[in-house]
Amino acid sequence: MAVADIMNALRRVDLNALYNTFLGFSPRQQTVVLAGGGLTILLILILPISIAAGKLGSLESQIVETQDQIDTVIHDIQGYKDVQERLQAIEQQFRQQTGESLLTLIQGIASQMNLSAERPAERGRESYEYYEEEMVSFHLKAVPLEQLVKFLHAVESARQRIVRIKEIIIAPVYGNRQLLNAELNEVAAYRLVAEEK
Repeated sequence: MAVADIMNALRRVDLNALYNTFLGFSPRQQTVVLAGGGLTILLILILPISIAAGKLGSLESQIVETQDQIDTVIHDIQGYKDVQERLQAIEQQFRQQTGESLLTLIQGIASQMNLSAERPAERGRESYEYYEEEMVSFHLKAVPLEQLVKFLHAVESARQRIVRIKEIIIAPVYGNRQLLNAELNEVAAYRLVAEEK
């Protein structure tokens, strides 16, 4: 309806009368009328385009911001999945533990590497809400560095139990600086406590 009203108003305008009135103006007035008309036409054409461009620019920045937020959420979800997989792997390792004692496991690893775990001692067990910790201590005498590192790695990566070395003191042998004495004062093994239902 508004378009029809505008068209009717334009039909009522007499262009000849408008042109004759324009020619009746002084040259200075004609210049002002032409400049005003040109400016009006320019505003009518450019103003809507600039408003639309501004809105498109703000929409584009909102899209970029939203895409960044989506990327952050996807990254967080992937991090959550990675943590969940690690947790499942640890729980699986807890479930697959054998019943052998920690000292037996360590002495078995030592004998496979031709080492002797001296002065082995059980240091007790502590129970926590979700797991139980078994502690032992022992000494290794006159061991080369490479063999000691392999032994420590074998202990901590044993598949039978989850074992962590919590305290170790290493010193060179007095007579031969190439060999080391190691006092493993706190070696802990962990066992998952069964959930009560």
